[in-house]
Amino acid sequence: MDIKQRRWLYSIFIFLFLIISPLIIAYALGYRLDTSHWSVTKVGALYIKSYPAGANIYVNDVFTKRKTPTQVINIPVGQSTFLVEKDGYQPWSKTLEVTAGNTTFVQDILIFKQDLKKQSLGSGGSQLLASTNNDAYVYLTESQELINVNTVNRTTANITKLPATAQLQQWSPDERNIIYSVGTNWYLLSLGDKQSTLLNIKPLKTITKARAGNSSSDIWILGNQSLYRQNAASKDITLIATNVLDFTLGEDKAVILTTTGLAITDLANPLITVTPIEGTTDIRLVRIGKDFVLLSRGDQYWIWRDNKIEQRISATSVDWKKNTLLFSNGYELTSYDLGSHNVSVVDRTSTLSANVLWHPSTNYFARLQNTVLDLVELDSRGDKRHVIPVGTLNPSDTYVFDPKGEYIFILTPTENYSLQLQ
Repeated sequence: MDIKQRRWLYSIFIFLFLIISPLIIAYALGYRLDTSHWSVTKVGALYIKSYPAGANIYVNDVFTKRKTPTQVINIPVGQSTFLVEKDGYQPWSKTLEVTAGNTTFVQDILIFKQDLKKQSLGSGGSQLLASTNNDAYVYLTESQELINVNTVNRTTANITKLPATAQLQQWSPDERNIIYSVGTNWYLLSLGDKQSTLLNIKPLKTITKARAGNSSSDIWILGNQSLYRQNAASKDITLIATNVLDFTLGEDKAVILTTTGLAITDLANPLITVTPIEGTTDIRLVRIGKDFVLLSRGDQYWIWRDNKIEQRISATSVDWKKNTLLFSNGYELTSYDLGSHNVSVVDRTSTLSANVLWHPSTNYFARLQNTVLDLVELDSRGDKRHVIPVGTLNPSDTYVFDPKGEYIFILTPTENYSLQLQ
């Protein structure tokens, strides 16, 4: 190739670069050629994912011939209405803003059954106590029969009959035992052989609280402001601390509230170092997470982390799923992200809400207003927030989800039943 040909080829490359580069940049910025009108328009994209998957996607009432999960491209800039439909399920739709060259993400869509199929699980009762992973719960019938409900396969089993004044207290973390109390007597009930063992430590005249540690044989017992640890198998007893007002246990740590402050210690090697905290006699230990402790005092919840109060939130109840806390004062719901420390108001209502719980996905929450139980979408973008009516309940009725959130289990004084949501 001679020098003239090389110059000619080089000129062509320069020309193509000058022509193509702006087109690539324009394409990346969301510009497209509308051949129907021979004009340049701005477009964006949508990534949409639903559970269950396989739902049809419509954009501005036009079927895209695509199903979830997928990305839909070349959507006009501005407000567009997106509709997700699947046979047998309630449709989901929302009007969202699409911006040029950007993808709008809608990844948390839950679509629910058109008809919520009901399965009766026997007689009703009270004192619903869910296991740690919500794969089971127990409750007491009117005749004090202890019923165990498996939320995964939706079966029930009659465990035993408890005394009239029995109070259900805790599932052991290994889900092999239930701790319950009758007055000042506390018992460990084995779900295997259905036998109850009286928790008895001779130094204690009165037991005020008992909890199982990592296993059913590891029992922590509080009485007369003294906290003991007992091996249920060997009956060995260890004094952990004195001047104790309350305690709670996590996966590998214990939180101990003393008359002078708060102590967090490993279950395997409990060494007590107390950090002073204001007004210990008014504080209630709610629960312990991986790196935080949730306390309550009056009408406030305190998030304690790194030996200090990280956040105060006014509320009367709280629920916790994944990495987010959901607080309710009856008229306002507030979420707190433990990772970002972000506080957000997710719902306000003029009607008193009771029994507010996260759906396991944390994309919806359940609320009971007056007698109506709803599932409410957390995503407040667009023109509306989806509210899925579940049923009519009384404020005293209780409910729990299965681990995946596909079923909701409802306990009333007269009936125990499940509804299939998905």
